[in-house]
Amino acid sequence: MLFNQEQNRISIQNEQNINTENLESSPSFWGDKLTFMYSGIKEKIFDTRIDEPFFDIGYCDIDTFNHLNKRNSFPKQINGDFHEGAMDYDLNTNKLYFTRTYKAFKLGGQDTMYLKIFETDLNIGKPKPKLLNITDGDFSLAHPALDLAGHHMILASGKKPNVGKMDLYTTEKIDGAWTEIIPLKGEINTDANEVFPVWLRDSILIFSSDRKGGYGGLDLYISLKTPEGSWSAAKLLPQPFNSPYDDFSLVVRPDGKSGYFSSNRPGGKGKDDIYSFTSEHDLFVNSIRSVEFSISVMDKLTLEPISGATISLTPLEVDINNFTLTSFNIDVLAGTDPGDLLLKLTPKKGISLPLIYSDSEGKAYPNLVLSKQYIIHVEAEEYEPISLLIDGQNTSTNFNIVMTPADSQNEIFVSDNAPKKDTSIFAKKFEKGDVIVFNDIFYAYNRSDILENQSYELDALATALLENPRMKIRLESHTDARGNAAYNMQLSLKRAESARAYLIEKGVEEDQIDIKGYGESKIRNHCANGIPCNEKEHQFNRRTEVVILEN
Repeated sequence: MLFNQEQNRISIQNEQNINTENLESSPSFWGDKLTFMYSGIKEKIFDTRIDEPFFDIGYCDIDTFNHLNKRNSFPKQINGDFHEGAMDYDLNTNKLYFTRTYKAFKLGGQDTMYLKIFETDLNIGKPKPKLLNITDGDFSLAHPALDLAGHHMILASGKKPNVGKMDLYTTEKIDGAWTEIIPLKGEINTDANEVFPVWLRDSILIFSSDRKGGYGGLDLYISLKTPEGSWSAAKLLPQPFNSPYDDFSLVVRPDGKSGYFSSNRPGGKGKDDIYSFTSEHDLFVNSIRSVEFSISVMDKLTLEPISGATISLTPLEVDINNFTLTSFNIDVLAGTDPGDLLLKLTPKKGISLPLIYSDSEGKAYPNLVLSKQYIIHVEAEEYEPISLLIDGQNTSTNFNIVMTPADSQNEIFVSDNAPKKDTSIFAKKFEKGDVIVFNDIFYAYNRSDILENQSYELDALATALLENPRMKIRLESHTDARGNAAYNMQLSLKRAESARAYLIEKGVEEDQIDIKGYGESKIRNHCANGIPCNEKEHQFNRRTEVVILEN
């Protein structure tokens, strides 16, 4: 059984904060936000074929309780004159892939409209979408879905001779170019429509079809990738995900317990609406992905491996994307003022895994479920014990644990590269290719907000850009080495966006500023993964650099 129906309470809710009386559909995760397609903004520009305004794409925030708010539109460079639709995001390159209506010009004949896939580089100040050169032909390509690495894409296409019907195809990116599309292997495509694919955990395919045997309209189906690389026979999802109406674009968080989908079922706020769902358990019980992690245990002072260390791993029953008090043990404590009460929340723990031990090279190789969090506790003779929280989804599969000798002092290393305040940083003439390091645009750990009173270097940069409209720069943002590398890449992009937004607020033109996130790939001091450092040393790595592109 692929879908977990047994004793699994699932609740759905219409996301009324962003839904309107028009259409909102095709949700997709974009970092910590959600993108979606909508209609109703270009109210005077109608597609007479469907009697609807042309569709645009936008995004919204996700709050602690899984609900959506603060809807925004993508800029006019992305939202063109015709339809924009279903999309996916590649964190590895900070590129957005989306569906757009494309007019094929024919000499001496009638122009024809097709759906095509476009890509846009979000690192650029004013993104310029370009047609994705996958397969040339008089047919549609739509609804891109990427794997985690961004190297493979599943999409819907009307390439087959059965006119008016869509099948699912795949393409691979090799040396920066996408290959010719080929139909998905396995029992996926039928003589009906297969559309709106979504990839989960690189092993689960979710899509919609109007084939026979469903509830009616477009129904949601799932398939599991086989060891041979094909896809298993598609299984119909049950209610409440499916209804007698159109149900499509189901996106699910990696833990399988929450997400969003589209439906035009009765009782909604508009035509197509976005719904959220929460589940007590992982929806896909037989697809829980575990991988082998490599843990290296080493001495803090010498970095020599520690053999024979005892390692215990205990899973937590906490869903960080779906906060509920049932995931915690609750203690009531007296507050400092009379009558005040405090709630102390301690995450509930599952059953500990069998103990493992580091080998002669200080290594251990546990198999952990990617969608779970664990408390890892390590003990070794003559060393202080250490406990850490690791997240299977947001932790590298190779990580170090550094242990402090029991008789050593808690040493603190101080960087020799203490940042110096220089308000005249742009007094000199810079040339193309010069790099200016902003030591004093500091960010709080795990956040993209610029710390208060730490923006004077950006103020100097804004002045220089306003005085020289021909100057063009690239803001390159860096994080410290704590946390997962993929997460740090996303965080660095958000920090670069924060710096760009600050400059635009000061009046700088958007197309003067490109951005790039490097995550933790360019650490400036000794504080790499596994190396103990104080907060001041970590802060030294959280910086923004300015590259002069034109001047």
